[in-house]
Amino acid sequence: MIVTFGDTAVANYRFVVTVKGPNRDLRRRYRTTNVWAKRDGRWQIVAAQMGFVLDPQQAGMLFGDQK
Repeated sequence: MIVTFGDTAVANYRFVVTVKGPNRDLRRRYRTTNVWAKRDGRWQIVAAQMGFVLDPQQAGMLFGDQK
């Protein structure tokens, strides 16, 4: 999703990284927010944040709901 405010825009998106190995497959979900500003006619990222998103099983293990 992208929201604009004049010469500023905020982009928010999610993505999944999958790693396949001989003994294990891993899937990690992330959420990213980037703030863009138009400077001298060009769009540039002026702030960025990325965070790991727990799936329900991981969240349950963290809070002691599942083993």
